[in-house]
Amino acid sequence: MCGIAGILIFANQFEKLNLVKKMTDSIIHRGPDGGHTWTNFKNVSLGHRRLSILDLSSKASQPMSSFNERYIIVFNGEIYNYLELKKDLLNKGFDFKTESDTEVLLNLFISEGKNMLNYLNGMFAFAIWDTLEEKLFCARDRFGEKPFYYKFEGKTFYFASEMKAIFAASGSPQLNQTLLNNYLINDLVVNPNNEKETFYLDIHKLEKAHLLEIDIKGKLNIERYYSINRSQKKINFEDASHIFHDLLLDSVSKRLRSDVPVGTSLSGGLDSSIIAYLVNVVLMKGGDKMKNVSFSARFKEIGFDESEFLDSIVDSIKIDNHSIFPNSDLIHEDLTKVFYHQEEPFQSASILNQWSVMQLAKNNSTVVLLDGQGADEMLGGYSWYYKVYLKELYLKSKKDYHKEVFSAKANGLVVQSIGFKDWLRLNFSRIDKIAQELNIKRLKSNQDLKNFNQDFFNPNSQNIARVKSYENNLNQVLFEDFNSNILETLLRFADRNSMAFSREIRLAFLDHKLVDFVFSLPSEFKIHEGWKKYIQRKSFENKIPNKIIWRKDKIGYAAPQNSWMKSEKNKAYFNDAISDLVKNKVLVGDKNISEKFKWKILMVRQLINFTKHNFNA
Repeated sequence: MCGIAGILIFANQFEKLNLVKKMTDSIIHRGPDGGHTWTNFKNVSLGHRRLSILDLSSKASQPMSSFNERYIIVFNGEIYNYLELKKDLLNKGFDFKTESDTEVLLNLFISEGKNMLNYLNGMFAFAIWDTLEEKLFCARDRFGEKPFYYKFEGKTFYFASEMKAIFAASGSPQLNQTLLNNYLINDLVVNPNNEKETFYLDIHKLEKAHLLEIDIKGKLNIERYYSINRSQKKINFEDASHIFHDLLLDSVSKRLRSDVPVGTSLSGGLDSSIIAYLVNVVLMKGGDKMKNVSFSARFKEIGFDESEFLDSIVDSIKIDNHSIFPNSDLIHEDLTKVFYHQEEPFQSASILNQWSVMQLAKNNSTVVLLDGQGADEMLGGYSWYYKVYLKELYLKSKKDYHKEVFSAKANGLVVQSIGFKDWLRLNFSRIDKIAQELNIKRLKSNQDLKNFNQDFFNPNSQNIARVKSYENNLNQVLFEDFNSNILETLLRFADRNSMAFSREIRLAFLDHKLVDFVFSLPSEFKIHEGWKKYIQRKSFENKIPNKIIWRKDKIGYAAPQNSWMKSEKNKAYFNDAISDLVKNKVLVGDKNISEKFKWKILMVRQLINFTKHNFNA
């Protein structure tokens, strides 16, 4: 787990190559254990900041060159199946001088070319320079766990793990008005119709599951190398449940490979509890002396604290748990630091919970944390998925629909049956025109937006709304959500929060073999008799406490934001933000700002201040 950066020039501007050191210095938090650069003094420089996880020796430092020095690599991430890949490469005659996954990755590229991406099980963003063909090969993992940003500026191509590294070499950021409008009107922090966009002009993301090739003439090729295999399997539920269990166990086992301490991020919810349980299984099976350590956020506010469930799993498998109590002070004390690392807006204070947990892990010298993100988006964990499933059932069989509603109510679950308006819309798909009309209505009725100076917020600028094509098919909606802004934003939060404290998060549910398998299963395996994530619950029934397996509520790591914002210090902090934005002619006033919109005001202030930051300092 590290930070990478690089510069490729297409003209005689050799002095720019020296800027790569500034780029890596700006992301030292991603790799405090060492930093190096490599350049050919002609047209390319590569930089790396190291967080040592596998092979802690200096031999594994980057940039790393191949034996014949033709290829140079900078790599951020982990290749979980590197031991299996290394064995195959040894059989092919490759030699190794380190115990790192970086060298495996480099030799695999030499062996297989860009097809090597099909062999990888991991999270990654990397760049490989071919000194013979003078071409840069870059790639990002299948689900976008690791970031990769790039920018073209004249005859120069920049790339880095974080945008601030690019700003350190190419100047201050300029706001992307379209995404700003998208956030203020629709509360979206990505463009759902163009994943490459960021909140800053000319800064692009390499999309997940994509590779990028660029040569010294500036010829660019970007292509997708992976798509989820959704071919439906003919399989009974019992067999599917066993396979699900084994695939997740294998994923956890591989994600425990580390030469530094590993723990889990534990909330007390279904996903993190299962991960913690499987860590215990792997450690006991291997006779490992490593402790099963977990890190949690607890709350004093009723309705947000999950201690009852957290304590249940901790007692059940004897975890060494460390807990922290996030409070309202986080907003006025840490928000600026969090935004600096996140670089783009976030929708709520919940992100501060994870920030606190990462800090807690650092204070307890645990470098790697396993987490449970990704399960909700592929297994139907959110409440709105149930209505989608009911619509699907109603269209297929009214008998099955009524049976499902009856069973859910019998299980004591709250069920919103499909109403008359839903029936009218059963075969209706939203289209872009309808979405744009919705934006116009929101814009006209939103009193909060009228406080903005039109030179900053232009209501006539293009607005974006997400377009869903299949509202009545659960698997299709899950596929869209898994591949769009919902999961992407969570992965960005996790990467930046963890790396701010030089920690690494590994996500066991995002093993591509598991993801492909889950998306091959029918909807009724995922939601059944009112239970969301049904196959997951049944796969681990009687293995973790029933109060967690059959838990009916879902808090989702939420923070008591409304009460936090009412503290005296945060009221003063908000008023200071208003004054600052009026002074900078972003706001013309503060009339009738709703409670819900106050968070966006804080985000706008952070966004403006971020664009003014001196990244060259």
